[in-house]
Amino acid sequence: MVSVVINKDNELNINYNLIENKDGSYHSAYYSTSPRLSKLLKGNNE
Repeated sequence: MVSVVINKDNELNINYNLIENKDGSYHSAYYSTSPRLSKLLKGNNE
């Protein structure tokens, strides 16, 4: 699991899981965002 915190604000984060492919590359299996980041990305940051 990889967690990315934006601007050192723990309420603005995204988490995702990386899966290794047979060739050594990776792909993302799933991800989740914090509610606050989700609102910002949707443009509902009132």
